[in-house]
Amino acid sequence: MKASSSIPTVVNLTNHSYFNLGDHKTIRSHSLQTAPAKIQVIDEQFVPTGEYTMMEDTETAPFDFSQEQPINKALCLGTSLSKICAEGIDLAYCFTEASSTRPKIILRDAERKNTLKIYSDQEACVIYTLNKISDQVKLSQESTIEQFGEITFEMHRRPNYVHSEKDYLTTNYKAYTTYEIE
Repeated sequence: MKASSSIPTVVNLTNHSYFNLGDHKTIRSHSLQTAPAKIQVIDEQFVPTGEYTMMEDTETAPFDFSQEQPINKALCLGTSLSKICAEGIDLAYCFTEASSTRPKIILRDAERKNTLKIYSDQEACVIYTLNKISDQVKLSQESTIEQFGEITFEMHRRPNYVHSEKDYLTTNYKAYTTYEIE
């Protein structure tokens, strides 16, 4: 993707592709691993508070994927954070390491036949597990999707960064994200 502007312009482009690597209707049995990260804390209206958590308490620990874990462990928890996220994952993971040579995200299906690796120099990834739909949604004549049917990884700057960073109008801004499916 390439863009240009004649005046300084704030832009935070993202890709919103969804993935289900297995033969199952949902991604509940997929496993997920992220590069070391903190979660950006959000309030009940889904607005970032400016705080971050290392996922060390009982409320946020199920969302820690710094070690490979089944996605299902973070779904339908009934906690206040889970309720804010509609009982799924809808959080910004802000990476604590700047490495772009190791994958920021690794997703595997339950049978470990398919793996998605995402490499990026972006500082955050919003992970969303398609939890805000409750009924099956018809995509085409032959295809439907249901809650937790797919997952997306939105690689970009931290959400709401324009309110806390002074460099948001940096010239010659370049970023890359590479998706590899094995």
